[in-house]
Amino acid sequence: MPKLIRFTIPLILWTAAVSCIVPFDGAVCDSLIVGRWIGFGAVMLTGIVLTALMALFSDGQSPLLSATALSWPLAAAGLTIAVHCMLQVAGIVGAPAGSAFKVVATFDNPAGVAAALVVSWPFCAYLTIGHRRSLLFQCVTFAVCALVLAVIGSRAGLMSLGACFATFMLLSSKIRRPALTVTVLLALACIAASVIWMSLHKTGSNSGRILILDVCNSMFRDAPLTGHGFHGFRREYMLYQAELLKRPDMKTVSMLADNVTHPLNGYALAAVNFGVSGIILLVVAMALFVSYAIRHRSMESIAAVSVLAGTGVMALFSYPMRYPLTTLALVAAICIMFGNWVSSIPDTSRTLLCITACVTGAAGLAVFIPWAVNQHRWGQAAREFELNGCTVELLEKYDRLYLSLEHDPYFLYNYAYVLSQSGDSRKAAMAARDSFEQMANYDTALLLADTEKECGEHTLTESHYRLASDMCPVRFMPLYSLFMLYEEQGRKDEMNEIGKLILSKPIKVQSDTVRRIRLSVRQRMMVD
Repeated sequence: MPKLIRFTIPLILWTAAVSCIVPFDGAVCDSLIVGRWIGFGAVMLTGIVLTALMALFSDGQSPLLSATALSWPLAAAGLTIAVHCMLQVAGIVGAPAGSAFKVVATFDNPAGVAAALVVSWPFCAYLTIGHRRSLLFQCVTFAVCALVLAVIGSRAGLMSLGACFATFMLLSSKIRRPALTVTVLLALACIAASVIWMSLHKTGSNSGRILILDVCNSMFRDAPLTGHGFHGFRREYMLYQAELLKRPDMKTVSMLADNVTHPLNGYALAAVNFGVSGIILLVVAMALFVSYAIRHRSMESIAAVSVLAGTGVMALFSYPMRYPLTTLALVAAICIMFGNWVSSIPDTSRTLLCITACVTGAAGLAVFIPWAVNQHRWGQAAREFELNGCTVELLEKYDRLYLSLEHDPYFLYNYAYVLSQSGDSRKAAMAARDSFEQMANYDTALLLADTEKECGEHTLTESHYRLASDMCPVRFMPLYSLFMLYEEQGRKDEMNEIGKLILSKPIKVQSDTVRRIRLSVRQRMMVD
């Protein structure tokens, strides 16, 4: 059994790390995110079951895996991502297909790179402990990570990496050497200068974040104790934003408003979804983690706290938990922190813990595997639609998928579009309405209005076009669709009113679509 454990658990960890940086399933609709989670989820849930079973038959006197073995996969993942980014900067390797960024490694945007480098650096630093030049190695790896983050322009990543570095250095200095205050201060000064410089060139981004937090504040005030529930932000944020932007004093800010899927602040997300209860639970969990680390001071606990510090700071400005590598790093940090404690608990409690973990992992697999299979089938169906259009066989596939994915707003959105293209307007409107109820945003409001128009429900169509325009005042399409609706209905006065609004509307980003819309409006108003 010990030999089997020494072989199996490292294999699980290395496989999990690979699944975090290379999407497992490229056929799903969102391969860069969902494709990673499918591979990571399958590996981790299987790993939980296998580890729990092996722990039942181990002697329980020592951890199943050392901190060093836990650190290597994450350190290697961070190094791989940093090298990949450097190759992209040099033009040797290209960005993933469809990415709007040139330097993102294999992620969808720079936030994924930032999260990966921040959570992997403490493990790189830990692996150098004991080497006579450990400080040099730690500073070099820190500088490499900071350079990559500066190149991709990640302010959140730089601040979070600085928090990791300061936490690790200042806490470890009391164990191995005199305080490294000068080194830490110099590093933080460079980080601060880079962040300030980038902030001066991203004033629009700063104002946009303030708008998002204002809307989140309104949502929190309406449900301060328990929040709006799981996925409450996704379900209601854009409705609140539409109401806020109607105020006369928000006209300037409205140019920055766009479709928002995350508040760019994990704590704001927790407050909106779960209220004060969720924030208290989160703070208590972090406090217990840190207090345990303080009581059991070691290089292992310092590395674990550094991961938590980096993730905690990054969650103030980004969405690190969107990427499975962050979850893997936090799991590794928890294992490093509490591994010895688990080994020291009584046999009866340890057996109960292992059985609970095994049952939980098996239950998770029972739910996860059908979901992953359906995501794969949906991705295949979506690509078949792109290639061949609507066919009877394709619609039958979507109908079967609907039975399992009826609570997935992204699937419902795609399903509604496919049904609309097939000519089944009523069914398309029902699917679009279901999607809108679970994810009320600009895209779903616009699709719902289009499907309602096909069904002849002009009152609802008008209200949803106006709602889409209120959600994102900078967009031209909702107003143009409303303009065309009024023209079809012969409502000339309202049509001209909307036309004047379109022609006088400030343009945030020039595009062919906007030019065609404005030209069409001018021509139609001249004919009138």
